[in-house]
Amino acid sequence: MNNKASVNFIIKTVISLTCFLGILICIICNLSVKGKLTWSLYPITSILFLWLIIIPLFQFKRNKVRKALVSLSIFIIPFLLILNHIIGGTKLMLPIGIPISLIGIFYMWMIYFLFLTMKTGKWITVSVSIMLGIPVGIIVSAMISKFINHPIIDTWDILSYGIMIMISIITFFIGRTRKHLCLENGG
Repeated sequence: MNNKASVNFIIKTVISLTCFLGILICIICNLSVKGKLTWSLYPITSILFLWLIIIPLFQFKRNKVRKALVSLSIFIIPFLLILNHIIGGTKLMLPIGIPISLIGIFYMWMIYFLFLTMKTGKWITVSVSIMLGIPVGIIVSAMISKFINHPIIDTWDILSYGIMIMISIITFFIGRTRKHLCLENGG
């Protein structure tokens, strides 16, 4: 086993043991206080979901991010269904949660493919990814506003989008400056 494989094995083991201990502690606390599993079902489900998403990053040698995104794409709906069942079947959990999670997954896949295809440099790709977050945020707000009495865009949205634009511009110019300096220095 080479050094990188050893490190990945250790990280995988630590993550798995930490998740297992977290689950075990939740079960013990919940059973000792309530005598049955109640609130602990939330962290248990969430920890298992997290484990299913993180482990591919250390399990595989190639396409780690793609495999973690595939895992997220596969397990998000079952995770939401389980949470909905634990909550007791609220009328907003699935109608809001599933479409918004699918939008979020689509956005993450879009960023992933941007990094695979854009040849302009990582900083500029980050800048574009941040800017793409603005229409995603507007779409999510529009979906939420259908279910609750809330405007699509409010003061906090405008502030958030303004900050995203500023961060996007800053990362764009950092990338452009780094590329320019690299060209000047012959590298």
